[in-house]
Amino acid sequence: PRRRSRYKSPDVSHIPPRAEPPSLGASREIRDHAFPDLVASAVLHEDADVIVIDKPEGAPCQEVRPGDGDDLPARVRRFLAARDGLREREVYVGTHQRLDAATSGAILYTRRREANAAIAAEMEGRRATKEYVAAVVLPPGAGARDGVELRDRIARHRDGRSIVVASGGEDAVSHVRLRERRGEHA
Repeated sequence: PRRRSRYKSPDVSHIPPRAEPPSLGASREIRDHAFPDLVASAVLHEDADVIVIDKPEGAPCQEVRPGDGDDLPARVRRFLAARDGLREREVYVGTHQRLDAATSGAILYTRRREANAAIAAEMEGRRATKEYVAAVVLPPGAGARDGVELRDRIARHRDGRSIVVASGGEDAVSHVRLRERRGEHA
């Protein structure tokens, strides 16, 4: 026998039906609304070698579809070209890190090919540090510990994604620290 759930479905009768899905021709307009072009205030730091961008949630760090040219590096390139009066092909943007599309945060790009080796060495040598902040909802009665170390093994899947593996791969270590707690939120 099936257990009955205590969950009661909410009343949704007051919600109007969805509009027809947008046409494929409108997809650029939808993307531009969800992921608008960069503005100067999105630049957190810039010098001759690097530019650091405040990546918005929803912005892909690599092309979703090959040849689409609508990822964050392409938008950084377009922004710099327009601002500096250059053609896009004259602007170099080197990628050394990525964030998931659903994640917002600071992301660094090189502006000159000559800067790639030094930045790559910092990233690969783990001398550059990354800090992530997440807000979570804790189940009732759950305690949040300070100073937790999360450890997994990750490897590249054949489609290019990083995945957790039981053996092989590389160590992926995250150090978690509780910054603040507000009721059930931490």
